[in-house]
Amino acid sequence: MTRLLIIGVSPLPVDRSRRHAAPGLRAWQFARALSRQGHDLCLVTLGERHGSVAGAGAPLRRVSLPAGDFTDAEQLQEIHDDFGPDAVITAGSYQPTVAACLLRSDRPLWIDLPGDMMAEAQLRAAMDDEHSFMSDYLSILRRALLRGDHFSAISGAQRLSLVGQLGVAGRLGPGTLGRELVSVVPPAVEPAPRVTLRPRPDGVPPDAFVLLSSGGYNTWCDVETLVAGLEGAMAQDPGIHFVSAGGAVADHCVERYRRLQELVERSPHARNFHLLGWQWPEELGALYAASQLGINMDLQCYEAELGSRNRLLDWLRHGLPCLTTAGSELARQLCDAGAGWATPPGDPEQLTGRVLELAAEPEQLASAGATGRALVSDRFSPEETTRPLLRWAAAPRRAGDHDAPRPAWDRSPELLEAELARAEAQLRAVRGSLAFRGMRRAEDLADPVRRWLKGRKN
Repeated sequence: MTRLLIIGVSPLPVDRSRRHAAPGLRAWQFARALSRQGHDLCLVTLGERHGSVAGAGAPLRRVSLPAGDFTDAEQLQEIHDDFGPDAVITAGSYQPTVAACLLRSDRPLWIDLPGDMMAEAQLRAAMDDEHSFMSDYLSILRRALLRGDHFSAISGAQRLSLVGQLGVAGRLGPGTLGRELVSVVPPAVEPAPRVTLRPRPDGVPPDAFVLLSSGGYNTWCDVETLVAGLEGAMAQDPGIHFVSAGGAVADHCVERYRRLQELVERSPHARNFHLLGWQWPEELGALYAASQLGINMDLQCYEAELGSRNRLLDWLRHGLPCLTTAGSELARQLCDAGAGWATPPGDPEQLTGRVLELAAEPEQLASAGATGRALVSDRFSPEETTRPLLRWAAAPRRAGDHDAPRPAWDRSPELLEAELARAEAQLRAVRGSLAFRGMRRAEDLADPVRRWLKGRKN
């Protein structure tokens, strides 16, 4: 079987006090499917304390690196050279892509881009009023487009977007004609574990109709429409409660969760909102069982249209139906299959009406939950979703244009000026540091000695 080096992000939280639900779903989706096919795997996860490789001969070896080390090419290079893979696979967008593109390797490279990087950069720039994200993400995407031999997207819409980006990068030439460069690999979940029932959170009555949201409040979350729509429903039915089992996305987006907290604090129905923060998987299962409906509200944006929503699958594998904006391909598929209901983005009145309608239809909710559980088991398992990856991994190969000259990438003067300004700012910071000033002082003290020695030699 094939020896495969997989580069992903941490599948487990570092600090239990932060109470993060386990991330790294994409890495485990790939690793589980490939491992079950018998491949020899080494999984490198970024974002943890240092860890050692599992015992020799194990079907899945594991190496963990601290979060800041994804740009440390030498550590990953040593792991690559020691393992000697037949191919390299990334799982997850930002950090694994950067790390893989820094490798000195002629092995075939599968680059996973689950979500459009520039659409994500657009949202981050808008939220933080910081346009450097645009050039940073573009630089990473450019490297990936030029280096990858095969790519995976999270949706059919993103696949077409990525094909267009490859065309702009000059990859749609004679060497790749008739060869598939981009495959769709949707998100996946395992069957739900057995859940231990627990009392509802404090303040949630036993007979309340509970809407639940879980996961990070990312840049695409429309918390304004969410709160306004729920307030309208609560005003007409005080038995409606909202439970949030998630929080800010550390080092990426904290503004959306803060905004949610502000809106809830000012709400006349604040007692019906319960913001629990991040929860562990076993606690999430109990919350799903105590809820009637999962709710997801996206902004109107390209990220939603090109991306996906893992949380919908997590709810449905537990039999919890969903009410969601239908911007993503996954959301539309689930709603069309009868596992959930769609509501338009940015329309709190429509959301209010839909919530009140569903709160009065418990049989309809139960039926949709059962439909969703069966659908997820049938179509969104790791093996089913990764079929293109499994075919490629059985006989990985370089792209047909891997040894062809790459066209020059047209870089705008504005982009070059932004990069120059950022480099100059970094240089000023270095020159102003205590360490740099100390080195300059040491050089000044050493100059007389050097001049004296030079005079002695002459």
